[in-house]
Amino acid sequence: MRKATSEQSDDNKLDELSLARLGLDQQPFIDSDFIFADASYSTQVNVGLQLLHAGDHVVAVRGEEGVGKSTFCVP
Repeated sequence: MRKATSEQSDDNKLDELSLARLGLDQQPFIDSDFIFADASYSTQVNVGLQLLHAGDHVVAVRGEEGVGKSTFCVP
């Protein structure tokens, strides 16, 4: 298992052409403080928070490796 680091190695960086094609102005996944929160993500977070605040629920975040379980749990 590979440890997560805050910086990407040069092997994992997108070239300028790929960045432009994807409409990106910087390398993705370098800044751990940035979270892309679309409507689906916001809905999932709000449902999880409502269940936690109700006090009588246990919330389990499940998913395959790399799908963003830890990111989902970041406030």
